[in-house]
Amino acid sequence: MPKQLETELRRVARDRMAKGQLPRVAPLQMWGGKGAGRLCALCDKPIEPDEMELEVEQRIDREIAPLRFHVACHSLWRFECGRGALKMSQAGVDEEPLQQLTQIP
Repeated sequence: MPKQLETELRRVARDRMAKGQLPRVAPLQMWGGKGAGRLCALCDKPIEPDEMELEVEQRIDREIAPLRFHVACHSLWRFECGRGALKMSQAGVDEEPLQQLTQIP
């Protein structure tokens, strides 16, 4: 993935997490399979049948919503989740998100 695209998608992930459109803490469960043409929750592009699709369920605004990602987009979102949890932990805000990220499903 080109560095410029990575930088832009990481910014999108942070913005969507701040707006509540993407969870700030990555879930403990995830499913994977062939893409079905649904849109990626991060880049808004279809996940084609020849691509791997990762799906997570997260509670957003009191609703359980399936979120689907390209593998690379999922990795970038998880990275930003970890950065946010680390910053909160270092600031002494709340260590629970960091603990959730380190649990092995």
